[in-house]
Amino acid sequence: MKKYIIFQLIVLTAFLYAGASEKEVDGARWSEYKIRVIGESHIRVNSDGRPIDELSGEPISLNEARIQARKRSRLIAVEKISRLLGKLTIENGKTINTVLDEDMQTKNKIAMMLKNEVSYRESPAGFSSSHCIAELSMGSILQSLPLTYPEESFPVPSAIPIATAYTSLIIDARGLEVSPMLSPAVYAGDGLEIYNRYFVDPAFAVRTGIAAYVHTEKEALKHPKAGSHPLFTAAIGNVKSNPIISTRDIRRILSSPGNIMELKKCRVIFIVDRVD
Repeated sequence: MKKYIIFQLIVLTAFLYAGASEKEVDGARWSEYKIRVIGESHIRVNSDGRPIDELSGEPISLNEARIQARKRSRLIAVEKISRLLGKLTIENGKTINTVLDEDMQTKNKIAMMLKNEVSYRESPAGFSSSHCIAELSMGSILQSLPLTYPEESFPVPSAIPIATAYTSLIIDARGLEVSPMLSPAVYAGDGLEIYNRYFVDPAFAVRTGIAAYVHTEKEALKHPKAGSHPLFTAAIGNVKSNPIISTRDIRRILSSPGNIMELKKCRVIFIVDRVD
């Protein structure tokens, strides 16, 4: 009985620790351009505290029970990634689940992506459990979606100021209900899209994202997209969760071919509200 109680305490401690870990790591990491989750599983035991087979319920060795827990942790991680994936917004309020309901070809591509593109790291989590960290690049997701990148020319402002070289565009959109999506845009006040997937180089879109999302100025300035001399501006509104910037700032960022080349490389960062 004493051994059984000790064993149950170990299981409970591992469970509580696992709950904290899952809350910390599960989710879409927009600044890192990936989805990261943790799957946690505990060995199955009977009323005597002995490890049992998950299907038959028959007693097995502790090592066998740990192997089964490790396999379950991976399956749990895959299920979590699938659920998170479906909720991601692509553009204009359309989620991946919406596309999957409409397009069987995309559904097949997503299924193959989940099979081949997810990376796993498995390790023990205490005496009685195992966890599996699973990661999926958002670039892999973009490649699986029915999106085009025609690389159109950026709109030319009617009045261009003296050209100033910028390495990126950072837009502070906090307080404006701008939220992360896979294919974002930047709008002018008259509704014209001055930045979106139609203008960018698809190689950079897949590798680094069409735009990065962070939560503070410090994170924005340290982000690899920022460079040494970003144009820092505040959004003045939003359209379908995309920021609107002023005509003055549009003219500044489009004032030279060099700036436009940086935009084509997807060097755009949004600072957005943190959602817990």
